Amino acid sequence: MEKNTIIALCLGVFLMLSFVVIYSIPVPASAASDKPIELKVGYMMPAQGIDTIRGYVPWGKMVEEATHGKVKIVHYPSESLFTTKEAITAVESGLADMSISPLGYFSGRFNLTEVMFLPFLLKSRSPRVNSGIMQRLYDTVPEVQKEWSTMKLLCIYTTGPYFIASKKPIRNMGDLKGLRVRAAGKDAIKLVKDLGASPVTTAAPDVYEAAAKGVIDATLLVPIMVIDWKLYEVFPYWTDVVLWPSVCFTTMNLKKWNSLPSDVQDGIMSVSGLKGAQFTGEHAFEVKEDIEKEIKASGKKFERVDLDKGELEKWKKRFGEPMWKEWVADKEKMGLAGQKVLDAVRKLVDKYSE
Repeated sequence: MEKNTIIALCLGVFLMLSFVVIYSIPVPASAASDKPIELKVGYMMPAQGIDTIRGYVPWGKMVEEATHGKVKIVHYPSESLFTTKEAITAVESGLADMSISPLGYFSGRFNLTEVMFLPFLLKSRSPRVNSGIMQRLYDTVPEVQKEWSTMKLLCIYTTGPYFIASKKPIRNMGDLKGLRVRAAGKDAIKLVKDLGASPVTTAAPDVYEAAAKGVIDATLLVPIMVIDWKLYEVFPYWTDVVLWPSVCFTTMNLKKWNSLPSDVQDGIMSVSGLKGAQFTGEHAFEVKEDIEKEIKASGKKFERVDLDKGELEKWKKRFGEPMWKEWVADKEKMGLAGQKVLDAVRKLVDKYSE
């Protein structure tokens, strides 16, 4: 009886020690959790949009590969996670882990970043080149970085620049006189007036109908709008002038970013920053070949028109540079480094433009 009791006690002690040993052995992190970190990213563009298919989804795949599968990007297109006007608050609050949005929806929030909206500042029509300039401005100017301090800015980039599409060729200011030109935003409206035309504030999706009904004679637009709304059907001419781009950004909730392991952060940034900006600019917004292909298939005409010799410089001197000075003065009154930022972007334009 005593012998059986001793054996039972010994067996019990052995089993207890076995459990202690087994559960004290460290479990490899990969074995503990093979499930990737899911990051929700929302944006206004549709799932089948060129910018989504060529830019945002491939960039998400790049993130997943760069983090060796530790991150999974979950896409919410067509404002299915938040409206575009909520893109900043959605990220700041944590409703979304990431957001992609045009900067123009947040006028007055990013005063120095908006320097890219000044007319005739850029020289290149390439979204890749101008996206590189925009990202480098952020990377090198602390005052610009400060505007994004409530979130983690992953990359910032541009569309192709605005230009003029019209029903008749526009080669100079005289050709613009008296025309009704669709424009959106304070600076665009002012420029149209300065050039001698009458601004009309038609919403972008309504431009086609407005042109077809004779409400407008021309419009300011970015290249992707030509395809999105088939504007070549109502405007047979486009004037090759670089006005300003639309700026877009990819940003992340700061708390979520800080919670990520350092190797995951490094992986994300290896395909963000300058690389991510140039990739997105080029693949999401470079649509020159698409426009040419679609127009050829349609049998329509969308003819390039060059400004008369010296006309661009005239527009820049008479209207562009005064707007630059006004912008600087306005920012300096706000206690912001307007002149420093303008000087910085002009140097970047001179250095990196093709």
